[in-house]
Amino acid sequence: MFSKKIKSIKHGKVVINGKTIKVPSNSNVSIINGILYVNEKEYMDGEIENKEIIDITIEGNVKDINCSGSVEVRGNVSGSIDCGGSATIEGSVKGDIDCGGNCHVQGDCKGDIDAGGNVNIR
Repeated sequence: MFSKKIKSIKHGKVVINGKTIKVPSNSNVSIINGILYVNEKEYMDGEIENKEIIDITIEGNVKDINCSGSVEVRGNVSGSIDCGGSATIEGSVKGDIDCGGNCHVQGDCKGDIDAGGNVNIR
């Protein structure tokens, strides 16, 4: 079962593999077998084309991220990030970052960073 979960999106906008999806503020968003669920209900137009690698862009703050592709957060992360690709955060991260590619954080990172590529914190 292919399952990825993003918790508590604050500003209600998520971009998955280039597709923008508006969701209610503070929603729980999951991707299970390539289908998008918002607050445990299937998103009607939520079929994800590439089920193997999912790249996520989040506009706003988020708690935790776990995905197979790259992650870009235009806000803060109050939890941890675990991704197979690169992680780019335009804010601070309170938890750990574990990514398979490069890691770039523009704010503070309070946790540990384990990256398969370069690490850049400003």
